[in-house]
Amino acid sequence: MKLFAKIITYLTFPGFWAVVGVYLLSKIDIANIMLIQSKTQAKLVSASLLLYIVLPMLFVLYMVYKKRFQSIELATTKERKIAVPFALLSAGIMYYFAYEFIVSKENIELLTNANLVHLHPMLEWCQLVTITLLIQTIFSFLNFKISIHMLSITAFTTFFIGEFNTIKKMNVMDCLVGENIYHWPSFLLIPQNINIVIATLMATTILVFIARKILNAHTYQELIIGSIVGISITFVNSNLLYILWN
Repeated sequence: MKLFAKIITYLTFPGFWAVVGVYLLSKIDIANIMLIQSKTQAKLVSASLLLYIVLPMLFVLYMVYKKRFQSIELATTKERKIAVPFALLSAGIMYYFAYEFIVSKENIELLTNANLVHLHPMLEWCQLVTITLLIQTIFSFLNFKISIHMLSITAFTTFFIGEFNTIKKMNVMDCLVGENIYHWPSFLLIPQNINIVIATLMATTILVFIARKILNAHTYQELIIGSIVGISITFVNSNLLYILWN
């Protein structure tokens, strides 16, 4: 059972969800502002892999090698006080990269409402990742070991349930023309398939909760608070973006 729990833990590494979010949202094009979609996706996904996974992981491995950290698990708040701010810095750089890439002069000139480009879901996602790491940093300095796994997967699930519900409200033509153009895989334009994806995400969230408890990585309190924070900041982040640009 513990082996199964470890497999789930490693497969649902928090940085993984950040990169998957960038990959999926790079397929969204508001008002056709991303003129070269494939190149846009490649640059954004490559940057997210480097800044959300590779650099933070290399930093943690270096700290383990120097015996500053006991393991890559970041089992103590002392280790998190060092590792999480580094990840926050990387996420901030990714947000800046995505912002400069999407909110370009050329893209703004294509829109009658310039704020549409600022409301691109990619920017909302990168902002959300940055805020989650900021919250984790705050909890670390409060000496509370919040569950990063639960915070990240609940934020991911909540965010994409909102995105998928937006797609469900549209018909196929709305997804191809007009103000909002969704370049999702065709199967995600079918409501029944979206329901399956949402159910899978929710089931995965429950599995992660169980796996982290089996491994005694967290108390129930840490897991529940991580889940509540992940869900809550998703709504706060969305409202913050609209307040800033509407």
